[in-house]
Amino acid sequence: MRKLWLTPEINGLDFSENEVRCAILQDQPLLLTLYTKGICNAKCPSCYITSNDEFYSEMNIDDYIDIIREARTLNIKSIKFSGAGEPLLVPEILEILKECNAQGIVPIVYTNGSLFGDNDLCRQIHGVDSLQLIEELYN
Repeated sequence: MRKLWLTPEINGLDFSENEVRCAILQDQPLLLTLYTKGICNAKCPSCYITSNDEFYSEMNIDDYIDIIREARTLNIKSIKFSGAGEPLLVPEILEILKECNAQGIVPIVYTNGSLFGDNDLCRQIHGVDSLQLIEELYN
């Protein structure tokens, strides 16, 4: 079956033509995007999102868990985490991603990757070094 995405090798974005057709006919979403907290260490001048916390109401871990569980009832296949900031700067992100896996939903994390080169910051946020974080994310 032909893949519709330009990046079919990415798990969670590899919907087949048949999956997309069925989802359209059933008015059923396949992918959900969740924005994480407005914390970002890059401050890119070209970023279209103002990473200023006052514009975003922050969700807590229970809010994310509730949304993920509801997404499962809607047969969402993947959840993309991107947003108003850098998802890996959110201390609860590993717990959120584990809940996706527990619900059978493929998590996709859009990251600037800067945390992978900063073991001290990585330990401060997640309690592991960069390599261990990469292993956690892979699993």
